[in-house]
Amino acid sequence: MAYSKSDVHVSAPLSDFALRYLQDQSTFIADKVLPPLRVSKESDKYFTFDRGNWRTGDDKRAPGTKPNRTNSPELSTDTYSIDEHALYDIVPFRVIDEADAPLQPEQDAVVDITEQLLVNKEAQVAATVFATASVAQYTSLATASKWGYTTTTTPLVNMETAAAAVIQTVGKRPNKATIGFEVWTVLKNHADILDRIKYTQKGVLSPDLVASCMDLDELLVGSAVYMSTPEGISSEATAFIWGKNVNLAYVNPRPAKKAMSFGYQFVKQTGNVRVKRWEVKEEDGVWVEAGLYYDDKIVSTNCGYTIFGAVA
Repeated sequence: MAYSKSDVHVSAPLSDFALRYLQDQSTFIADKVLPPLRVSKESDKYFTFDRGNWRTGDDKRAPGTKPNRTNSPELSTDTYSIDEHALYDIVPFRVIDEADAPLQPEQDAVVDITEQLLVNKEAQVAATVFATASVAQYTSLATASKWGYTTTTTPLVNMETAAAAVIQTVGKRPNKATIGFEVWTVLKNHADILDRIKYTQKGVLSPDLVASCMDLDELLVGSAVYMSTPEGISSEATAFIWGKNVNLAYVNPRPAKKAMSFGYQFVKQTGNVRVKRWEVKEEDGVWVEAGLYYDDKIVSTNCGYTIFGAVA
């Protein structure tokens, strides 16, 4: 009598493979959009100057007279307040002992918690950047002007208009744009962009290449996603975190005191994820915890301009 498959093989987990959903770390752009600025206290004040030193006036001095006295820029203060963002899980010792390779329950818990923290931070920073209150100037594109509506829409003109508004307001050209992945899929195939580079470039259109078309140092494409359905719902759905908007901003490449910039993440220490673990007797396992400390804050609304609804 011939043996069947079930007679000669007992199903068991593969020792070198497990399916796991983790996003590539490069998809998280929050730290590039609002760079971390290290501080020593969880909350404090910082000074802000107005633009009074831009006023024109009479600075002529007649021989033998005193020069005209000027007024210093007005000085005021603003505040930041860092919150702790943390999650934990408890991994029972029995689970650790019985886990088949390649599972490592304790290490896997750290990875899963870290992923949740990064997704949450990405969503938090995106919400901050794309709030109407975060920029001094913004526009919403009508349907016929949305970049994917026709090939004759004008993303380069729209971006130059936004750049001019920032230059006029703060005296610096925006150096960074942040867009959602859905915007990128339209923009990289738009005739306005392709026509600009068709005689000078070949190959795959990259964010760096499009940034150069817009006279930017960097074009950040937010491709991170989040689970848009709550836990327990069988028909899960995901969505892009950064949406369909465009933010153009001057972001200081070297975060420093008395340096103008669109926004920062005020962070304690390095701003990296801090991991803790200890044994818990009641649950007979290991408490695994990870946390971040930050306050994502727009420090100069004048440095930013947002185009809402750039694509449909």
